Amino acid sequence: MSLLKYEYMEAPIGSYNHQLGQLIKKVRHYRENVSIDEFKAAIPELKSVEEKLQRFDEEIGEDRRDYLEEIMDELEKESEIENQLLEEIEWSSQAIVSALYNTDFSIDEYSFEFRGSGATFWIEFYGYRGQEINNALNVVKESFRAACYKFGIVFIDKSAEDN
Repeated sequence: MSLLKYEYMEAPIGSYNHQLGQLIKKVRHYRENVSIDEFKAAIPELKSVEEKLQRFDEEIGEDRRDYLEEIMDELEKESEIENQLLEEIEWSSQAIVSALYNTDFSIDEYSFEFRGSGATFWIEFYGYRGQEINNALNVVKESFRAACYKFGIVFIDKSAEDN
């Protein structure tokens, strides 16, 4: 299931696609923005929406789906991709920066944002977090770009934009 596709799909209120999009948005919100206790408290509401979707499926003769489980699985896959991407960036940047400049690399020194919309993910790379500038910026930027390419994520370089 492509979560972002349904999250941003324009669909009539009450339709299957609208209900599914709302369920995905709610599950994503509860998973990423609230405590586990708040998430647990929201489960009856989420189950109610899931049951509506299952009734839609039943009416058109589709097999029963566990929507909440599918959504949680997809959210976990998204997290895994993001983690793998960041690991790849850290590994390659550390190796190259260390070899070329004999200095350590810390991803915390760089500003970037991992985002998604309409079934597409991208990284907006802003450059250094602070005022310190060194020769490693271009190496790190290219490590970001290469890792994004490897994982099918769009790389947007905002490090040269004027504020």
